[in-house]
Amino acid sequence: MGHTLGVRWIQSRKSCSHMETRWRFALRSSPRQLGSSCSSRPASPINVTLVSGFSRFAVYSTAQILFAGTIGDRDVLFAYGSADQSHEFATTVPNVTYAFTAGNFSGLQTLQDSNDSLIVFADTVTAGTFFAPVLASSDALGAFWGIGSNETLLVGGPQLVRNATLEDGTLALFGDLNSTTTPLTIIGPSTISAVTFNGLPVTVSANSSSSSILVGTISTDIPDISVPELSGWKFADSLPEASADFDDGNWTVADHTTTNIPAKPTYGDGRVLYGCDYGFCENIVLWRGHFNATGSETSVNLSINGGQAFAASVFLNQHFIGTAYGNSTNDDNAISEVDQVYNFTTDQLNVGSDNVITIVQDNMGLDEFGSTIKSARGVRGFQLNPEGNFTEWKVQGKIGGYTGFPDKVRGVVNEGGLFGEREGWHLPGFDTSSWEDRDLSSGLPNATAGVGFFVTTFDLTVPSGVDARFSFNFDSNTNSTDVPYRAYLFVNGWMMGKRVGNLGPQTKFPVHQGILEFNGTNTVAVAFWAMEDAEFKPTLSLALDEVVSGGVGPVSSNNPTFAELRS
Repeated sequence: MGHTLGVRWIQSRKSCSHMETRWRFALRSSPRQLGSSCSSRPASPINVTLVSGFSRFAVYSTAQILFAGTIGDRDVLFAYGSADQSHEFATTVPNVTYAFTAGNFSGLQTLQDSNDSLIVFADTVTAGTFFAPVLASSDALGAFWGIGSNETLLVGGPQLVRNATLEDGTLALFGDLNSTTTPLTIIGPSTISAVTFNGLPVTVSANSSSSSILVGTISTDIPDISVPELSGWKFADSLPEASADFDDGNWTVADHTTTNIPAKPTYGDGRVLYGCDYGFCENIVLWRGHFNATGSETSVNLSINGGQAFAASVFLNQHFIGTAYGNSTNDDNAISEVDQVYNFTTDQLNVGSDNVITIVQDNMGLDEFGSTIKSARGVRGFQLNPEGNFTEWKVQGKIGGYTGFPDKVRGVVNEGGLFGEREGWHLPGFDTSSWEDRDLSSGLPNATAGVGFFVTTFDLTVPSGVDARFSFNFDSNTNSTDVPYRAYLFVNGWMMGKRVGNLGPQTKFPVHQGILEFNGTNTVAVAFWAMEDAEFKPTLSLALDEVVSGGVGPVSSNNPTFAELRS
């Protein structure tokens, strides 16, 4: 069990500068000067003093403490420190000051080994391989520290130690291994007579420097796993709403004139165009403003709020007239709202009849601080120039809105209001056989602004007892931030990432088992939003980042299909 330590925290911002937060203690001795303690990198060492319990050990320590407690019937102290720095700590039983000079220590060193105490020291890299799993008892809450068990031990070597039990002298360890041979170090009760890892026996013996420390080697197989290429893409347009003759008769009429959101509309005719006021709070929301054109209209002024680093593309009838970037100049200066004029020409108008301004607006989520927590996500101002009136505004977000959405498994923030999302194109089992064959790297047809859906499938075969760590990678992980597009990644219906090509920085999106079918067919869909009339050549590849033996055991999937949610 653990004991109370006093601490002095030093945060090193630069190699030899620091700021300190101190707690005062009465010490019988103090650290000696051991030369430079400057770090080659930012660090936050914690200098400790023992203030209650465990008084046989550290009076003070400039080294870090990994563990200080009782294992079996002995008190154990495990201190560690960076190999490029000097460290020291003092104990009372025995009355010794231990000093370690930078560059002169490595690995695990036994400093004191007796029937009732064990003191060890290691460099930071070695200490980082150790875990302190709870030794579970037979109680119903036996795996919970302080409730069902107060027993633990230290295990070094495996990539992860998930749990441990000790019964009739056999220590059973379960965890993950990322190498075919892994050195094993155990600091545990003296009653250990045999060891298993993931159910297989491991031969252990006493460490040459301490009979109290058991060492051995774990052997395992790391299988080769085939990684499929993402090919055979199917494509369909996902922005029919940009056309003037699109039927929005089933959309919600945006006609509110009051709102509970503190930030009120800045200009317009009094109508409130905030997505949350109509039940559309998440992801992409679409707005359509209707007006009868006289032929004198030359532009529309829109103030759009989508949260920091948002984007919104604007269309007149089927014509692209501009994108608002929530970063002011299409760089990294993130802002939440853009007030901008979008110009158009007379030949883009339907003079004497209905015209439609369509806005595709990304919603980056609500702020979580201050008065902006109730953010005005949507259109805060609208005005035709030099004059003109909107006859009607319509709004559409994800199917079902905030409460009526059908996909309760994947949750409220999984889908947005894109046409393809509303139709369920991202869901497993949707039939794309009639779609156009078009590779993702070809981008949208005719190099125009808009939104398209790309869908393909692939198969995986992963052996049981293995944790395979996959990720999806856009644009070969180049982290380029000069391509104004957004891509929304769906894997088996789950929205697992958003690639913001004009900002970045993320291009790599890990996807775990349970979302991925490790032994079966997987569906990947990309909603690709080109925010300018330009040619884009996005790429997406599947990568196997790591394979470990062990893992979490059987993982079930719950990926509702198109037939379950849209039919």
